[in-house]
Amino acid sequence: ITSQTICSGVAITPVTPTGSSVSNTVYNWTGTPQSGITPTGVVNGSGLITTSPAWNNPTTSTLDVVYTVTPVANGCPGTPTTFTVTLKPLPTVNSIPPQSVCSGNTFSTVTPTGSFLSNTTYNWTGTPQVGITPAGIVNGSGAITSTPAWINSTSNSLDVLYTVTPVANGCSGVPTTFTLTVKPIPVVNSIPSQSLCSGNTMTAINPTGSTVNNTIYNWTGSPQSGITPSGVVNGNGAITTVPVWINPTTNPLDVIYTVTPIANGCNGTPIVFNVTVNPIPIINSITSQTICSGVAITPVTPTGSSVSNTTYN
Repeated sequence: ITSQTICSGVAITPVTPTGSSVSNTVYNWTGTPQSGITPTGVVNGSGLITTSPAWNNPTTSTLDVVYTVTPVANGCPGTPTTFTVTLKPLPTVNSIPPQSVCSGNTFSTVTPTGSFLSNTTYNWTGTPQVGITPAGIVNGSGAITSTPAWINSTSNSLDVLYTVTPVANGCSGVPTTFTLTVKPIPVVNSIPSQSLCSGNTMTAINPTGSTVNNTIYNWTGSPQSGITPSGVVNGNGAITTVPVWINPTTNPLDVIYTVTPIANGCNGTPIVFNVTVNPIPIINSITSQTICSGVAITPVTPTGSSVSNTTYN
């Protein structure tokens, strides 16, 4: 009878002993497992050698079950024969913690570990939920990289489920799974620019756009040199009229606002708009006149402002 080599926990190929030309021959057999194999203890039977029990080898080495088959006819036993079922141990894989990543970003490379068996490879598949692109299962062996970069164009977090299976010497161990959560990217609608006179309040702005829950809109306002108060202002949510920008120069100057949507740690694409602060023109004092009734006044030409395009009404 040909010996067999199988993976731990896998059924043996059934064996039907043959050989004797003596009628009424029966083939009695015993199966004796090495220490370390479960279930322990000798098994026995007659005729077909079946797959029950399924032998398990939880050790790190190959172990044998030795079968002895004895032909018996009319009370006379013949010469026994033996064959061996060799059980190969199964590789293992350590659990892998879940990760989360913003849509389109790379995630931390995962290098599976765990098996005590040399030559173990770790085969894996990644199955994205509907709504993630690229669609379809990805697979590989060894390190799990961030290729492809998963895109989630919806407004809800979606998962890619990875399954990692250890394989050694043709035997597959128990797989482990971990989840990569792909978070959506929030958006912000464009905001029209404004212009106002120095010292006047701007129109308050409430940024909008995102359908992703918990989106906040962070903003900064950076005044050009010459505007007071100087220095960047920032906040989130509504962009208020504070501070009141002052432009003491003779040329229009801008405050550049940048608004960035953020949700669940993911930054969306910022938008920019300007608040143009126009300077205030001035007029020089004009001397009063005293004239006789019916006499023309001395013509007056107002002067003073160095702001271009100033008119004097």
